[in-house]
Amino acid sequence: MSAEGRQGHITDLAKDTFSIHRGRPKVQTKLARIAEIAKENPKEQFTSLYHLLNEELLTQCHRELDGNKATGVDQVTKTAYEENLESNIKHEFGM
Repeated sequence: MSAEGRQGHITDLAKDTFSIHRGRPKVQTKLARIAEIAKENPKEQFTSLYHLLNEELLTQCHRELDGNKATGVDQVTKTAYEENLESNIKHEFGM
């Protein structure tokens, strides 16, 4: 894909906003767009996705996790992580 084509994808991602679904932000908007681009262009290289991550996104992702699944590699359950959710997420960002 040409540099111009890649720039178009970057612009598309920048314009994407979180949609409102039943009174709560729908986290999938930007991530779904990334998945769509990756599917359309399997050789596409994403050099930086970190700017898409923020506390709101991580909080929403946590809420959408199924609490009945196995613990993470750190052996922390969803319930245990949730006890200090805001602090744990801030820690992930080094705050």
